[in-house]
Amino acid sequence: MRIAVIGAGVAGAAAALALARSGARVTLFDQYAPGHDRGSSHGATRLFRTAYFEHPDYVPILQRALAGWNALNAETGERVFIQSGVIEAGPADGFLMPGL
Repeated sequence: MRIAVIGAGVAGAAAALALARSGARVTLFDQYAPGHDRGSSHGATRLFRTAYFEHPDYVPILQRALAGWNALNAETGERVFIQSGVIEAGPADGFLMPGL
């Protein structure tokens, strides 16, 4: 099977890798060269959280993604994902608190 993936950012690259590992012939397209600074996942700091106030259904997906990031670290031998901490603060009855 031949598959084209449009967008070579984190999501597109992960999809292309999974497809290739499943036996597909994958071509990955992006309008910019690798390493560009125009995507939503470039730069040194990004927030990844499993405390998700938007809806609890996201949490299992995020836990699976976290396992994937850790597997990528192990597979590449590089720390492409560095887990640190974050502080969420607000009033006890604030709209963020049920998801924390």
